[in-house]
This record gives sequence, structure tokens and C-alpha cells, in this order.
Amino acid sequence: MTPIGHSLTGATIAVLAIPSGATKRTALAVVAACIVAASIPDFPVRGWGHDRYFVSHSLWVTLAGAAVLATALSLARLLGLRSIPKWLPLCLALCWCSHIVLDAMYAGTPGLIVGWPFDKRRLALPVWWLQTGHRQESILSPHNLRVFLMELLTFGSVLAVAIGLRVWICRSRRPRVDGQTDG
Repeated sequence: MTPIGHSLTGATIAVLAIPSGATKRTALAVVAACIVAASIPDFPVRGWGHDRYFVSHSLWVTLAGAAVLATALSLARLLGLRSIPKWLPLCLALCWCSHIVLDAMYAGTPGLIVGWPFDKRRLALPVWWLQTGHRQESILSPHNLRVFLMELLTFGSVLAVAIGLRVWICRSRRPRVDGQTDG
């Protein structure tokens, strides 16, 4: 999977999680944080195992990492960083966890070793139109461009629905001029 799908999924989770009263600055910061959290398993860290889909894509490592992240943010909030919304730790943990679900959906991969280090079996839930890119080819090769386009169409559509849903909900809650609400 390319960063496109993970980024769009992180943005989708952010759009659905941000309260309607949030400032634009807060909303943008949360979207950026969610995009980063959704991409953590792909960080180029030595020993992280991204190329073979095991350490960084293990269910146990993902759950532990997401729990540590959420706990650290919750503690920071308790210790005085009130600018951290109380719902943000759970939101970022969900973004991190979304990564292994998405990567398991890609056809043409051997699957993820989600049980590492306890189990070496692989999990693959392939969706036929989601293919992996070819690293040995140019980023602008026809195959890789097709991969980018399918991710953009698939996950961009989900983001568009989330934005539409958010706009509809916000508009239906807004008081009308005559004092009644729409909806």
C-alpha cells in the first residue's frame, strides 16, 4: 500500500472524530496527527520489519504501540496539557490500528504476520482492485500510477462521504433564523 490510502484513512477518522465546535487550527492539527498515526507502521526504522510485514504490522505491536501513544497523551493531558482534546488519544490509536487492516486488504501480497512474535501465519483479506506498488519500477510507471489512482478513488470516496456526512450533521444542528432547527 502507498501512503495515499493510509493518509486518506487517517484524515477520514479525523473528520469523523473532530467535534463541530473545534477551531480550524485544531481541526488541521488533528487531521495531520491522524495521518501520521495511520502511517506509523511504515516508518523507515531499522528492525521495524516493514519490508516483510511482521514487527510493525503485528497485531500485538500495533495494540501495544497504540495503547502507549494513547496513555502518553492522556497522561500529558492530566499533567496540564489541556490543549490535547480528551478524545484525541483514542482517535490516534484507532488511526494506528487502521493501518494493518488496510494493508491486509491488498491483493498480490503474502499477507501480514499479525500474530508476530507468537504466530508466524499470515493474514490476507485481498480486495481485487487494491494492488501493491512495484518498488523496482519508476514511481510514475503505469502500474504504480494505477495503484495510486485506485487508492485515491477508494479511500478518497470514503473521505468524501465522511466530509459530506459531517457537513450534513453540522447543518442539521444549526439553528434556523426562525429559531427552529433543520431536520
